[in-house]
Amino acid sequence: MPPLPTWSAASLNFQISYVREHPVDATPFSTPDISRLLTLFARQVREAGFRVPPAADFDNFVDAQPDLVLFFAGDPRRTPETWDVAVVLPDILAPYRDRLQVGLLDPALAERFATRYGVTLYPTLVFLRHGAYLGAIERMRDWDYYEEAIRAVLASDPAAVPGTHAKPASDVAGHSEQGPNP
Repeated sequence: MPPLPTWSAASLNFQISYVREHPVDATPFSTPDISRLLTLFARQVREAGFRVPPAADFDNFVDAQPDLVLFFAGDPRRTPETWDVAVVLPDILAPYRDRLQVGLLDPALAERFATRYGVTLYPTLVFLRHGAYLGAIERMRDWDYYEEAIRAVLASDPAAVPGTHAKPASDVAGHSEQGPNP
């Protein structure tokens, strides 16, 4: 076994002072915050073609999409699964890239529209067809669950939003379940 290194008092004092002057902030790697979430969203908009719905034109945005998934993000410090889902979202939705538009809702926008879509837990993926509710997937799930649930939701007809008295939209933004109205 090699001998242990010997350190001089001056060397140890330098290391101690360096650590005090340059503390390591492990927070960005262990607990993502909203700022990091928004940075990730910006990258996903650039690289994956995801979109951030405009708050002022939210209804027109969701109504105009034939098939849309809205990612309702919570504050990653309070709901760490938000970060987990945000990171894997492009991979989860890759098989549906040609079919699904993706809308990313930051925690403030997510909270604003949560009641409309029956969202009570974060993160939640809400699936819509021309603005009509199809279904939702709450929290982080395993890969097989996502595959089966997304396939089933996209094959379903519009339904009432859970926890609301809203009826399924049979004619949303000029579209019926069969397609655009003439």
